[in-house]
Amino acid sequence: MSTSAARPPRMHRQHRYRRRADMPLLGGIRPPIALLLLLLVSVSAVTAVAVGGLRLDSTPQAVRESQQYTAEDGAGALRAAVNESATDLRRAAAGFDAAPAGPNDVLATLGQAYQKWRGTVVVRPGSGQLLAAQGETVPLSGLDLGRITNTAPAPVLTSSASGPRLLVFALVATKAQGRALLVASDDLRLPSLSTAKTQTVEVLDPGGRVLDSTGPQLGAEGDERIVADARSRAARQRAAGPRPGTEESASGSLTGAADPHGVRRIVGYAAVGGTRDLAAPLGLTVVSSTTVDRQPGSLRHPLLGLAAAGTLLLLALLIGGLLVRTLQRPLLQLFLESRRLTRGERLDQPVTGPNRGEAGRITRALEEIRRQLLDPGRTPGPTSDGTRRRAGRRLRRPGIALPLALCAAVVLGWSGPLLLLGGNNDSIRVPQQVVAAQRDRTDSTADRVRQALNEGYADLRSLRRALGDGTGTAPSTGAAPSTGTAPGAGVGATQGAGAGAGSSGDTGDTGPLASEAVLRAALAEHGRYRSLYLLSPAGAVLAKAGEAPRHTGAGAVGPDGVLLLNTSGKEPQIAARAALGEQSDAAAGEGAAAAPATATPTPSPSTASAPTPGTPAVNGPVLVGEFKLDFLVGLLDRAGLGHVWLLDERQRILAANQGFSSFGELPEGRARSVLADASKGASADVARGGGDPAVLAAAKLGGSGSVARLGWSVVSAQPVSWLHLDQNRADRRTMLAGMLGLAAAALCLGWLYIAVGLPLRRLAAAAEELAAGDRRTVLYPVHHDEVGAVARSLELLRQRLDRRGRRLSAGRPADAPARSGPP
Repeated sequence: MSTSAARPPRMHRQHRYRRRADMPLLGGIRPPIALLLLLLVSVSAVTAVAVGGLRLDSTPQAVRESQQYTAEDGAGALRAAVNESATDLRRAAAGFDAAPAGPNDVLATLGQAYQKWRGTVVVRPGSGQLLAAQGETVPLSGLDLGRITNTAPAPVLTSSASGPRLLVFALVATKAQGRALLVASDDLRLPSLSTAKTQTVEVLDPGGRVLDSTGPQLGAEGDERIVADARSRAARQRAAGPRPGTEESASGSLTGAADPHGVRRIVGYAAVGGTRDLAAPLGLTVVSSTTVDRQPGSLRHPLLGLAAAGTLLLLALLIGGLLVRTLQRPLLQLFLESRRLTRGERLDQPVTGPNRGEAGRITRALEEIRRQLLDPGRTPGPTSDGTRRRAGRRLRRPGIALPLALCAAVVLGWSGPLLLLGGNNDSIRVPQQVVAAQRDRTDSTADRVRQALNEGYADLRSLRRALGDGTGTAPSTGAAPSTGTAPGAGVGATQGAGAGAGSSGDTGDTGPLASEAVLRAALAEHGRYRSLYLLSPAGAVLAKAGEAPRHTGAGAVGPDGVLLLNTSGKEPQIAARAALGEQSDAAAGEGAAAAPATATPTPSPSTASAPTPGTPAVNGPVLVGEFKLDFLVGLLDRAGLGHVWLLDERQRILAANQGFSSFGELPEGRARSVLADASKGASADVARGGGDPAVLAAAKLGGSGSVARLGWSVVSAQPVSWLHLDQNRADRRTMLAGMLGLAAAALCLGWLYIAVGLPLRRLAAAAEELAAGDRRTVLYPVHHDEVGAVARSLELLRQRLDRRGRRLSAGRPADAPARSGPP
């Protein structure tokens, strides 16, 4: 008795255990719903912290970067000027190795070739005896000339009554005195660096003394302190050297303390010279600084993050409740009802469950099966949903897809505005310091291109003595050859190349073979050219080095200068041209540093050399150097300047720092108004209409030389979205929050539809077929979850109905219609 009495409770505990086993914790409908709630709550928290917690930066990163880039531009220009000055002097001195001249003749020849130095002297090494002098007094006091032996010293800074001077040195061969020291002095100034009214750029020596400056002077104690800190940081970074595998210069930015009016000074600094050039030992630092007011930036919607976070939290609770009510509970109810029919419990009670969707279809199928279990003689008939399904699939209700679509729409309604607000930057306030820096840096880029092209033309002029007339006759002058370098060029070329060129001119061996040797040496020394070649007055190639000439024939010979060889084609062909013979006007006597152009090139290659009225006639061969397109692209490639284009006088593209169509129209059509204003000086503006907002700037290639007469210009466009502003940072975080919300909804709702929705739809169709009398189709559970549990119950019911049908067909009695206990 005790055993039989204890059995029923044990049976009930077993049923409860089996029911829990059929409801997995890591599968089915509950994990994706729980994960969706967790992810939405997490996105809400991220939105509240990342977007709602964003505050205005008193010193925007965009302003700090603009000052750092300006300082780097100034440091690069100074580095190029020092390297160019030292290299030009050494190459000029190397020309006298094969044909020594007197000290006075050396200085006279040097003065004819260059006008860049304020004073030059020739002294005897060791004793310091002055042998010759020209120009202003060269400050040699304090220099230890006794240690100079066979190597020229590096450039040094010294003081004079007129201000600081840069001294460059070279060893030169003289007739009577032997090896002498050639010294040239020059100003140390920021080359053509324009600044805004509130911006100051200074050049500091290692002791902190200001060597040159532009803009208002810094007199406040706090301003001087932060400038000193910037110089100290640059010195420490220079001593530490660049990171392994990089050539980064020592640069950065600092922010000063606010004054009583809330105004702060932002400083950018950059060391002059890298680890392997002549400017590094000078220890110079360029410092650029400006001021910002109390609130230089702005936020469109300061409370957007908190409002969006609170809204998403409420929506997460709403979505969770909707999914539990429309999906999870109906599935659990179906499971309990199907298990009740499987055990044969309470068959006299109708099946209760949802009425809509796939769950409703399964409920009606279970009700039909219950009736068949009660009445063995009942004829199986299709459910009403099954009749509609066979009549036409278009009448099928959306079912489980409807609540999932509603949840997706709710999340999209929250994420969509965030994505739209994040992409709307028309109202972003761009600090005036950033606009001014864009204008000034575009102007300095234009000056950099102008100097580089003029120096390329000066290189060709300096080869006249080495090439003679190109036919074997050496010139009668004793001018020493010297080749200029473009800004930023290295100083690795040895003096032997210059000596070899000078030797050719002095020995009179300037035939085609010797001319090609000179051209090859010059081509190897200067990386700006793709080819160098000599043309006869008729346009025939006398000698060449590098790639094949692109423009020969009678039309290729013309006046000196920088010119464009073509007006269409896949690649603009920019070249410099210098006649070896004498010209009849005063243009032939202009200095190499000025690099004048005696004629503006015409648009067509066939008429590019046709002399215009007043231009000198060409009496001898012409030396042509074609520039590499990559060389021009490198001149335009500036960090933090955005898209940069080089345009001709018709505003067609000649080069760009990014992909471009040769001779195509300017992609940024809004820059035409800025180009029109650039005729009076560099101009910049923020363009907001007609496309994404951008900071546009334009500058002409002005100054002196033949390039200035071409009418070319440089245009830059920096998208506002690229600037590191407070609103841009808020927009990016807002868009990130919107994308995270969409990703969470897509992941979890897609999981629900694939893991639950599709199997439930197939199960509903199978249940209807079973209720309609299909006893042959086996129902297999796809997953071990709620839908799989219902499928197993339906399969047990199918087997039971199939066995009873076979018994009835065999004339045997069917099973009892109902039992109070489990099967």
